[in-house]
Amino acid sequence: MGRRDVKEVLEIFSAALDERYLTHYEIQWGIAEDERTVSKNAARILKRYIQWLFMSKPLMKPGLFVAELDGKVVGFSICWVERRRRKKVGEFMDLAVHPGYRRRGIGTRLTEKTHAYLLSKGATEVYAAVNPNNSESASLLNRMGYRCVSHVYRKGLK
Repeated sequence: MGRRDVKEVLEIFSAALDERYLTHYEIQWGIAEDERTVSKNAARILKRYIQWLFMSKPLMKPGLFVAELDGKVVGFSICWVERRRRKKVGEFMDLAVHPGYRRRGIGTRLTEKTHAYLLSKGATEVYAAVNPNNSESASLLNRMGYRCVSHVYRKGLK
């Protein structure tokens, strides 16, 4: 993954960040203040996240897939495989399509590539976190055979 790809992925990630995209992961990593507010430091944190994934964690072997139209990156997905209870489980961490290129099947194709990658790494199932307000992503995952298995709750501790 080259510097140009990182820059374009960060641009799409930033463009896609709104209250519908935010999940507990973005809150935990500081990209979001809460489930409705993007952090003022989101761009810097996103850059560190991408660098951590693809330059600092070679054992995790994450998959990053980009969708390009006319030489421009318009969408991406990020995933990896973890070992849990003696089986390999896929983590579908991120899927984002630039708002100007949505509803063209790009998210579906990226999800299919993500599934193929996870299968090639031995995953037997995959998990994806979606904000309850993100009906487009939930609809895509439902169409592709996912089912909602839980909700994440959060409480601040002092």
